[in-house]
Amino acid sequence: MKYLARQHFRLQAIANRIWLKRTLMDQPVYFAGLGFRNPLGISAGIDRDAQLLDVFDELGAGFVELGTINNVGHGVFTARRLMQWRRRNPDKSSIRIGVSIGSLNDKFDNFTIDECISISRLFSSIADFIVLNLSRPHSPLRSGHVKPAYIKNALHKLRAECNCSRHKNAPKLLVKLAITPVFKRVFPHSYTDLISEYCDGIITTFEEWPSLSAATSWLSANPIELPLIAVGGVQQACDVEQYLASGATLVGTHRAVRAHGPAVLHKLAPTTCTYTGRSPA
Repeated sequence: MKYLARQHFRLQAIANRIWLKRTLMDQPVYFAGLGFRNPLGISAGIDRDAQLLDVFDELGAGFVELGTINNVGHGVFTARRLMQWRRRNPDKSSIRIGVSIGSLNDKFDNFTIDECISISRLFSSIADFIVLNLSRPHSPLRSGHVKPAYIKNALHKLRAECNCSRHKNAPKLLVKLAITPVFKRVFPHSYTDLISEYCDGIITTFEEWPSLSAATSWLSANPIELPLIAVGGVQQACDVEQYLASGATLVGTHRAVRAHGPAVLHKLAPTTCTYTGRSPA
């Protein structure tokens, strides 16, 4: 996000704190064993470089997904900022921080897998969850044309990295898939068994659907067993509530925040407790 846009976001947060004195209502929910203060968060693409964490924390967002981080150089820069934020806020655990990682390589091969592992290593001790982003435009995953062996190899290596014994609090591992009206024909049968074996949750981005109701109707008819974060088409609070009622535990927003600024979160916050988060065992 460009400099002027970041400053506009910060000014909105200051105005919210001084005049409105509002943060999102606490509606505690559990996702993959992690506690979240509410189910509404910021999906990847808004705060790619960890420069707006204070803003979204003050506004009361349940989570922020940084990135997508596409190379190690960008990852080093973002990891440094996240580490500095953690040091400034050693006792703050109210907002959960995820990091979306991916590759600009159009092929899902061993090079792509190794690149993702290198990026994840930068964040495995400072993020609450790591997201393997398989939803990038032109990604072969969008058509289902990736050998399951490559997906298994990637998830196996990422899981090992997340569970490395040197990490005090191992991050959760998630996968992000773009669910389009075309891709739904091969989802969830193609990859869900592998994802369920290695991952703690899944993020589905609903794209190119004629309406949000059509997407949530498909989600209701095709329940996903893993804890789910739903993203796509959220413009008002009832949209968030539809996702939660359809089986999502958390909901991420992107376009509404980019278009209207961070204060729009108050208009998107669900007013009913229809979410399905489960307490940890």
